[in-house]
Amino acid sequence: MLTERTFDTGEVVINFAEGETAGPPLVMLHGATLNWQTLGEFIPALEQQWHLFACDLRGHGKSGRSQRGYRVVDYVPDTAAFLERRVAKPAVLLGFSMGANIALGVAAQRPDLVRALVLLDPSFMLRDLSLRAAPDAYDWVAWLSETLAAAPTFDEIVARCKSLSPEMDEAGAIGQATMVSGVDPKWVAWLLEDRIYDGFDLEEVLPRVACPALLVRGERELDSVIRDSDAALFEALVPHGKVVQVKGVGHGVIWGPPGQVALGHVNEFLKTV
Repeated sequence: MLTERTFDTGEVVINFAEGETAGPPLVMLHGATLNWQTLGEFIPALEQQWHLFACDLRGHGKSGRSQRGYRVVDYVPDTAAFLERRVAKPAVLLGFSMGANIALGVAAQRPDLVRALVLLDPSFMLRDLSLRAAPDAYDWVAWLSETLAAAPTFDEIVARCKSLSPEMDEAGAIGQATMVSGVDPKWVAWLLEDRIYDGFDLEEVLPRVACPALLVRGERELDSVIRDSDAALFEALVPHGKVVQVKGVGHGVIWGPPGQVALGHVNEFLKTV
């Protein structure tokens, strides 16, 4: 059971959920357009051994909006402040997609705050390619932009979610609508304009990651956002890095049966840190 709380970085108020287990800290960072609940399939297994914190990123969920920007480099100080002043001891950072890039940035800038990294299909290829290079992701973000531009009521968002995925049940549609309604339209514009990774130099960041780091990737042919060359770069530049691949899935390595395979890799890695 996780309880929602808030933390004020001094620039933005972060909504987060905290577990009750008296174990070492593990902080979860969700992906672009999502919220902390979307990491929920990992929570029951991880909270048995770890004191969990699951954060809504700025411009997402119940967290505050940004007056400055929505680049990965803008999220790094948020997470570092949370680790330093709220967690108050070195933690494992587990991030999905954009959240994984943020985790890398924190580990590079503040190694004293990070015990280990778990990186779930980080969006490495978007540092030098347009979002259009990931058609599934682009279509989702374009739909999100169109939906939010209409300033819809919550019920209208639920209806659009049902129309997008007719097989979705009522609870699923409400959950997705809650997630959609929590996204700042200005953030969506930043993503569609390919500005999210401005100032984030992966080749400069990776060699500065001193802690153990696990990278779990899907298959590029199924719309993972990691190319073979990106995985090779990670292995070459991160001194204590390890890469594993989950077959039969693209970017969505945190959900469904592939998510359970990924979770197995994560649990084995966490035993070593």
